[in-house]
Amino acid sequence: MPFIPPDYIDNSQISLGTVLNRLIVEMEQHEAAFASGYFEPRVWRMIGAALQRLMRFRLLLGRQPEIDLPHNDLISLRSYYRHKLQGDLETLQFNAMHVQLVEELVAFLQRSDVEVRLFSGPFLHAKAYIFPHYAIVGSSNFTPSGLNNNAELNLVTSTQAIARDLLENWYERQWLQGANYKPELIGVLEASKFGSRAWTPYEVFIKALYEYYRGRLTPESDGSGVLDLAVFQHEGLQEAIRLLDRHNGVLVADAVGLGKTFIGLGLLEHYLINQRQRGHIPQGLVICPAQLRNTVWEPRLREYQIAVPIVSMEELGRTEFPWKEYYNVDFVLVDESHNFRNPATTRYRNLFRLVAAGKRDKRVALLTATPINNTIWDLYHQMMLLAKGEETAYREIGVANLRGFFARVDKGEAELFDLLESTTVRRSRRDIQHRQEAGEQVVINGTEIRFPERRLSTITYDLDGSYAGFYREIARDIDRLTLVSYNIEQFHTGKHEQTTIDRNNAIIGIFKTLLLKRLESSILAFENSVRRQQHFQRRFYDVLTQHNRLLSSGVHRRELALLAALDETADKETDATLEKALTGLPSAHTQEYDLPTLKQKLEIDLAIFDGLLARLDHIRQSTQKGHVHDDKLEQVKLALAAPPLHGKKTLIFSYYEQTARYLYESLRDDAQWQATVGSLRLALLTGRNNAAERKSIIERFAPRANGQGNVSDEIDMLISTDVLSEGQNLQDAAVLINYDLHWNPVRMIQRAGRIDRVGSPHAELLIVNCFPEEELERLLGLIARLQVRITAIGRNLGNDASILGEVVTEKSLDELKRLRAADQSVLDDLAAEEEVWLSSDDMRLPLVAYMQALGEDVVRDIPMGIHSGRSHQSFNGVFFAFRTRERQFWRLYETHGGLLQESPITDKRRIFQMIACGPQTPRVIPKHLIWSYLERATKDILTELQQQQGTQRLPPPMSRVNYRLYNVLEATRSKAIRHHTVSLNGAKTDVMNRLLVTLQRVSLKPFERDPELRSILDAERRGVDVDEWMVDLDAFIVDRGLAAEFEMRPATFAAIKAEDLELVCYELFSMTTEEEHDASQGIR
Repeated sequence: MPFIPPDYIDNSQISLGTVLNRLIVEMEQHEAAFASGYFEPRVWRMIGAALQRLMRFRLLLGRQPEIDLPHNDLISLRSYYRHKLQGDLETLQFNAMHVQLVEELVAFLQRSDVEVRLFSGPFLHAKAYIFPHYAIVGSSNFTPSGLNNNAELNLVTSTQAIARDLLENWYERQWLQGANYKPELIGVLEASKFGSRAWTPYEVFIKALYEYYRGRLTPESDGSGVLDLAVFQHEGLQEAIRLLDRHNGVLVADAVGLGKTFIGLGLLEHYLINQRQRGHIPQGLVICPAQLRNTVWEPRLREYQIAVPIVSMEELGRTEFPWKEYYNVDFVLVDESHNFRNPATTRYRNLFRLVAAGKRDKRVALLTATPINNTIWDLYHQMMLLAKGEETAYREIGVANLRGFFARVDKGEAELFDLLESTTVRRSRRDIQHRQEAGEQVVINGTEIRFPERRLSTITYDLDGSYAGFYREIARDIDRLTLVSYNIEQFHTGKHEQTTIDRNNAIIGIFKTLLLKRLESSILAFENSVRRQQHFQRRFYDVLTQHNRLLSSGVHRRELALLAALDETADKETDATLEKALTGLPSAHTQEYDLPTLKQKLEIDLAIFDGLLARLDHIRQSTQKGHVHDDKLEQVKLALAAPPLHGKKTLIFSYYEQTARYLYESLRDDAQWQATVGSLRLALLTGRNNAAERKSIIERFAPRANGQGNVSDEIDMLISTDVLSEGQNLQDAAVLINYDLHWNPVRMIQRAGRIDRVGSPHAELLIVNCFPEEELERLLGLIARLQVRITAIGRNLGNDASILGEVVTEKSLDELKRLRAADQSVLDDLAAEEEVWLSSDDMRLPLVAYMQALGEDVVRDIPMGIHSGRSHQSFNGVFFAFRTRERQFWRLYETHGGLLQESPITDKRRIFQMIACGPQTPRVIPKHLIWSYLERATKDILTELQQQQGTQRLPPPMSRVNYRLYNVLEATRSKAIRHHTVSLNGAKTDVMNRLLVTLQRVSLKPFERDPELRSILDAERRGVDVDEWMVDLDAFIVDRGLAAEFEMRPATFAAIKAEDLELVCYELFSMTTEEEHDASQGIR
């Protein structure tokens, strides 16, 4: 029975697609002329087979009235259609069926009897499907929706005369107003992920970067703020705001000298001024070291008219600090946040409580150039401040538990990159230099800024000569010390805890390391520590022998060692503090210890200390008689009096106050040397200077860097301890001398950052390090041996190393040797190491350079899902980039025998280094079966996401304190329900329910050491009735603003399916240079 078309088509009873198919196939219509407001490639699946039977096909595309173009011309329409087609193609899943669809459609379009034109008139609103004997006119566009899904209305005529009239008198007239669009349509299809365009490895590289950074390509400043920022500073500010708005926390970790202060000021301006609303004026708080309050933050806040209170870290470190006065602020900014890497300190605990209590959505910004000073756990403790004590704060980016994640990072089982990308703004000095090399101008206040070149230099001296030939004997005596007062547990006659003994031995090793460091610094610094330690050991011995009491230091041991070793603030107050700590310690049961052996060891140590002091006294007498001289001091004097140091403003650092004061007085009082150098103005800055003195010295030493212009009493040379090593602008200086050896390169970077800053007027900076000539290897050997012992103790050491001093690693010892040789590359290597684990700005630079050369439109037009391939010397594999919602996934699989191996590389930095290439990198495509690769990669990511979503749907695990209190309260409530012992409608039940909800949702970890909470926990432990301590717990929680909403809103996480995972691009790697085609023969 022949097909009889309906009179109209509304896609209800019969679809337009079905009618078109049947007209062509069954009614043998050999020509077709279609007019449509739009075309989608997916229609090929519906009527492609029928269209291939036609002997001539014409498609006229026009603009519908609702399409608003910026320029009402054909160029805009072409651009619109290109982007619309690209978008449609990108929504199609990358699979064999769609590849075949596009291949067939392209082959059809390439036929000479197929034409496509773009209507150039004002509008083409009509849709028509005209055959020799039939015509359909109506509302349906040439799209799957128009042919099948939408409720349309199309009239059908089977009158041949009418069909011919429509074709000759209407269609042909519109056709003549059309411009050829077929090459562009084919080009879009070929360029898509389904097409055969040969994308280069470089284009795949750029596409991966563009999609990864798409949301972070910040526009230039609109000039609305009061701060004049360089482009890179403005980008850092915008990225910090993006991260704060998403996670309520950010770590700004730009390298020293790049202007973190100005980013911090920009954040204060944005959140405290720009976000003011009727009825709400946001409140803030700035926390910084005391030396930066008067010299940096107060002047800057006053200059930019930002009213915000400032609290010094020293104030925050007081036990009585009123942190509850600030817990409801909207924004907290912490400058030099690396000072909060130790959770055992009072200042950390107070800050932890301040950010965790009260306003739950307060934003926290941490500023530091060195978030890691010793170990990865330095960063963890700062991250916990951003997370406000919630270990699960970053679950949405795949970090289920922060502590567990950092433990895996510490073992090399996880990478920091994704966490840092979600929490951290970090650009290195080299990043900015690379930008400048690529043509970017760094302009501040209308002046182009360039970084000075750093040049290393060395001053060598005779260390043994400075100690009258006694250096080796002194070093040997230090090694012989047992310091048993810090480890009485090893003399316990009963059962003892080996872990405690190991811990104490590590502390002893660290303390002996400190003595060796002071030995290198100066005789005065060493003597001060020896005298203090001798006093400590003598008091310990006297208490034991005269009063038969054995002082058990317990948890105070680390603090005692610190007090006994420090000399930066050595004075009567410190000695009094030490004495108070000693007398306040509880006594141990002497009958449980091997006292004879313990006394013998103490006596040996006392004899060693007496001998050391006797030698030092001999050296002093020899120096006074002129038989011995301090060669280190003399060599520094000679260097300062000769080129290239002579006549340049110089900053000299020492770790120790005694050394700094000795150097200052020696230079000041040497009239002959002063005459040689030209009567320099000298100044000394240590922890003894008050804030006003410190501010005056800084402004006189670096007046231009601190906005003072010319001053009459300008300081030429400043000698300082590390009280000055962070946060100060001292770029007036051109020379920095490190008087002591650098045991940790982080400190050297911090010091160099005081003079190597944005805005330095110098083309070159000299960084001078002092090294002993002959004794360095012996000194390093002693330090290395002690460090091996400390390291062998393993994880039990905990935070002791960071409390007692810098950790000395094998790597830092090697860097010391390179610094001694003035190996310039060590500075570059230190910078590169920082970039590897923290900075990702260098990953963005190739994209920025590409966009600067060709414009963002070019990279934006690169379609999703493209692919390429390249040869590699030692790797066969495939790289995939996917995106879904706000997350990006990069995976690099190794292949063997055509199969993907387990455990792909997921670290984006490592993958970046693999895919990075230039425009000239040749395309080499090996034979491959992409569908199996793609299926496996998709499955792996979906499995990972499903596991994360499963974790997210569970309530976050409670901290130890929360869990303990929750279990007691829940057991009490359950018992009451079972036995009907209390009314479930009473006030007590309301309190209990509120507490249960809060304990599930709000971590009490920041308050574990709070005396009130400890009292409540003690009451629970002693079995006090729940009703009594429950009211106290409720008051504790309410007082600190911790009470959670009574109704717990269940978290909703939409499931991610395979179609939600969009392929960005992929690239094949092969150990071959022979190019093979990949568009046919089943290779796809």
